[in-house]
Amino acid sequence: MPADLAEVYAQAVTRLRLFIDVSERHISRDPSAALAGLARVRAAGWGVSWDNAGTTPDSLALMPLIRPDVVKIDVSLVQGRGHPYAARVVNAAIAYAENAGAAIMAVGIESGEHLVMARGMGASLGQGYYFARPGALPATTKQVVDPILLIDQLEPPGPQDTPFQVYAGRHTPTPATSATLESFAHYLEQRCSIDPEPPVVLACLRGAQLPSGAPLALLEMIARNTSFAAAFAEELPPHPVPGVRMIKLAENDPLTHEWVLAVIGPHFAALLAARPRDTAGEETLSLGLSYHRPTVLRAAKTLLQRITA
Repeated sequence: MPADLAEVYAQAVTRLRLFIDVSERHISRDPSAALAGLARVRAAGWGVSWDNAGTTPDSLALMPLIRPDVVKIDVSLVQGRGHPYAARVVNAAIAYAENAGAAIMAVGIESGEHLVMARGMGASLGQGYYFARPGALPATTKQVVDPILLIDQLEPPGPQDTPFQVYAGRHTPTPATSATLESFAHYLEQRCSIDPEPPVVLACLRGAQLPSGAPLALLEMIARNTSFAAAFAEELPPHPVPGVRMIKLAENDPLTHEWVLAVIGPHFAALLAARPRDTAGEETLSLGLSYHRPTVLRAAKTLLQRITA
């Protein structure tokens, strides 16, 4: 930080609620660094806002992983009937805000008509020339009556935590056969490939196969319909899978003993996680299947923190 701004910054953090704008680029480029950086920002008392939610609609599934306090949408998105993604973006923003307790901010409000549109898409915060034009800062300011609230954050996972551990911390795993795992995984994998809202898909590979036992050709097909896809394995396949981040796991990583498939979309979230049981018989696995969004998000973060640029 420049030395001449140190005093201003010190005053700002004690008198104002500061926010940092993030977008899908920050998490997709280097998920591990992005999550760590956001943790530091939040520890300093800052808020997080998701910028330009309508710019890349296919990235909306990444928004819950960032868990912003504010979602920004340009009001021009809902002006007229010409924008093909307007309903998709607004519905995703409203769904996220309702689930997380976040606020929606409409930006670009320049008229009373824009204000009506902003309220119609669920915005409780607004920004634009309708309220004031840019100008010199006032010498004194009034105390903010209703500051923007920061939402509760999910408990961060430990550096070696795994999706199965996250599941087992809230639910009781069930004994299951390999056939049961493959059946559940097959359903989720097929859903990913046809979902109209491109999801985030994270999978652990065993022997160059998906948890269903399907070949990597299916993963390539799934990746064409995702906002972000990553696969983890102790031994990576000899050739990359187009559209998929391939992550090599260390031999001592507990994730190497798990079958995992995590799917996160604007309106859907699922986690399938399993690991071997130390017992004889047909039920050779301990299995967890959850549609509880906080559980799925925490499990997904255990995977994302293993992805570096």
